[in-house]
Amino acid sequence: MPVEPGTASESEGGLRFARRRTPEERAEELLALEREAEREERAATARTLISCFAWVLIGLALMSYAVHTTDLRVGGMAYWAGLLLGNGGVLLTLIGAFLRSMRD
Repeated sequence: MPVEPGTASESEGGLRFARRRTPEERAEELLALEREAEREERAATARTLISCFAWVLIGLALMSYAVHTTDLRVGGMAYWAGLLLGNGGVLLTLIGAFLRSMRD
């Protein structure tokens, strides 16, 4: 059973008081929590950035192949696939990152 700071609780040895934390201890705890939250936010931002960059590279690779090939039909498919995968992948990555940030 949780004990409120500064209140008494029944224990096997009788009445026991919980020690109150000092403002300095509470400030250190809050600072540690803030650092952890910032570290998690930076990691999520880095993952999102790397994913977007990967989608752009995939799209550019397909579009480069479209320019390189001599077959008009294959080139057209590669071009549109590059546009769809590159732009769609970035869009879905950003939507996913937004939804995860709203959930947390």
